[in-house]
Order: sequence, then structure tokens, then C-alpha cells
Amino acid sequence: MGSGCIGCAVGISLALCKYDVSFIGRKSERFDKIETRKSLSLIFPDSGSEPHVIQTENITSDEQKGLMGRNVILIATKRTANKNIATIIARYAIDGALVIMLQNGLNASKELLDVFKQENREDLIVLDS
Repeated sequence: MGSGCIGCAVGISLALCKYDVSFIGRKSERFDKIETRKSLSLIFPDSGSEPHVIQTENITSDEQKGLMGRNVILIATKRTANKNIATIIARYAIDGALVIMLQNGLNASKELLDVFKQENREDLIVLDS
């Protein structure tokens, strides 16, 4: 969840390693273009190589569609979105899903765990940096 620079870089890298990845982003003009095009590209600076482009149908702003059946969820959003993100994950994640936070800062996972507890989703596993 979170298809900005970090989310796309990590997601594309995983997709290039043949993992099945969904990209979930918030509705915006920029993301709407990506969602319509159904492709993302990643350029490694100073590598002298061509951009890595992946084609995928799994680019969406529909959280339910993006989380459907996913057993690992990476969070690459701004920390201010954590409570909202946690509510969405609690609603749509499969039982026992692993939630990995790609955010910096202390106790970021506590915000998610508090919401998961309120939503009776203590089956979700959270890892943070």
C-alpha cells in the first residue's frame, strides 16, 4: 500500500524477481494515469541501463481488490495515514497476513496494532523497521 517512490521501487523490484505484486495507491491524477496505463517503470540511477518496465493488471486505488488474497502487505505510505491504512487492512486482509512497514520512526507499528485490536484482527502480524 502506497505507490509513491518507495512503494513503486520496492514493488517493481519484487515483481522483477517474479513475485506477484499488487500496487495500491490513493486516487490522484498521477495515480489514475498509472492505473489506466497498467505499467510502471523503474530506472536505476547511473546504471547505464534501460528502465525496467513491468506490465500488470494489479494497479488499483480499490483497496479491497488490491488486498484480496494477499498474505504479505507492504506499507509505504506517510505515517500520518497509519490509522486509516490500518482500518482498511483490518477490513480486507486475509487471516494471518503479514504487514511489513517501510516507514521510519519509533512505534509506528503500535498505531496499526491498536486499530487491529479494536477491529478484532489480532491475527495480523506486523513488522516494522
